[in-house]
Amino acid sequence: PVYSVDLIRSVTEAGIEVVATDQNESAPGFEVADHAEAVDITDYEGILSVANEYGVDGGIPINDYGVQTAAEIAEELSLAGIDPTVAATCTDKAEMRNSWERQGIPQPDYQIVTTLDETREAALQIGLPVVLKPASSVGGGSRGVSIADTEGDVKDAFEFADSVYEDDNRILVEDCVK
Repeated sequence: PVYSVDLIRSVTEAGIEVVATDQNESAPGFEVADHAEAVDITDYEGILSVANEYGVDGGIPINDYGVQTAAEIAEELSLAGIDPTVAATCTDKAEMRNSWERQGIPQPDYQIVTTLDETREAALQIGLPVVLKPASSVGGGSRGVSIADTEGDVKDAFEFADSVYEDDNRILVEDCVK
């Protein structure tokens, strides 16, 4: 993506040496980085190896996929960064909402569901319209998000949200605040 090239270019122009990692050996950011390593940003061991090889002083994830890895690497190498538990909470909408609830932070009504029947029940309990979204936000917070205005919309909204992440079937159903 262009934003990664712009970010890397800005950092290198500020005089900071950049080691870019991406699973794509032809990643556009590699052209402007000082060093480039074809390693998936979710590969903790691989990124840790790169960080140790180059003696990095810090890491910046430029998308949701790298947040957890960056937090774990920062902790492992005693670098500035967010705590891995915070990273996990911030990339999981359900955990984030549960955390806010425990902290007493006001928020729209919500339920976490895994089946269409649970989704229908949650939508009726919360009251239509409702927003449905995958619980995970790794890879982008707006993936699989839709509004169910009527009972008839709930099935399509559930299927859309459920289609985003194969390994996580949790769906967040929340009051639609317009």
